[in-house]
Order: sequence, then C-alpha cells, then structure tokens
Amino acid sequence: MAKVKKSKEVKIKTKSIFNHSDAVFSEQDPNYFDKMGESDKKSWTNYMINRILSMQPNYVGVINMIQKYSPILKPELYYKVLIGAIPKTQRQWNPYIKARTEIKFEPEIVGIFCKHFEIGSSDALDYLQILSVDLDGQAEIKRICDMYGEMDKKS
Repeated sequence: MAKVKKSKEVKIKTKSIFNHSDAVFSEQDPNYFDKMGESDKKSWTNYMINRILSMQPNYVGVINMIQKYSPILKPELYYKVLIGAIPKTQRQWNPYIKARTEIKFEPEIVGIFCKHFEIGSSDALDYLQILSVDLDGQAEIKRICDMYGEMDKKS
C-alpha cells in the first residue's frame, strides 16, 4: 500500500506593525490598503503606527502634528495623510523603546509610605517608583524608612 503524502499548508504571514511603518517610509503606495488582506488590515493601528514612526527623531514634529487626526480618520485615510507628509526614504531601522519594568518594593516599605504621606498603596508605589530613579530619591526612601525603624530590618 502506497503512503499518502500530506500536503504542506502554506501559512501566509500577517503584516506586523513594523511592515506597515516600512510601507509609510519606503513604499508609499497609495493603493497599499487595497492590496492587503483582512488580517493585514486588522494589524494596522493608528496609535501604534504613531508610536513606531515617532521613534525616528527626524519625524517627531510631523507625527506630533498629524496624530491629533488619528482617532477620527480611518486607517486607509490616515495612511494617505502620512505618506503625503513624510518624504519617501530608504528602509530604515527604528529602535522600539519599551516601557521600563516596574521595580518591586517590599510591602512593609509601601506601608511606611502609605502611613507617612497618608495615601493609598497605589500612590505610595508611584512615589517609590519616582524616588528610586536617582540617588537623592533613594536616600529619601532610606530616610523615611529610618524614621519608622524599618530599614534596619531590611538591610
């Protein structure tokens, strides 16, 4: 009995937000949206396109002026506005800057800040995040904790 070969399914990759940004910078085809499939159209988000395009320092001002129209324009029209405002360039690499990961704080320290500033834990965490960025802020965290006698236990 002969073996039946299974046919390989060809998966078509959906365009990513980075493919769309390349289309804005280097392709600038007015019929770009007509040539895309439904899944590609769904991967376009005006907000995310603004984020990616504004990573290019030369275009921050232009994107800033245009972005106020992003919530009210359909993606097809927004793309056309972008290609009309941004000059055609070669494909370029734009670093994507992610948000910093939050630093975890001991619940006791959060409690000290809640008590000291008479605020909720969410606000206390915000205070701690802001203060922990530089050395002066870290010294302030230590000073407040020392006032309540908790830093010696943690050190």
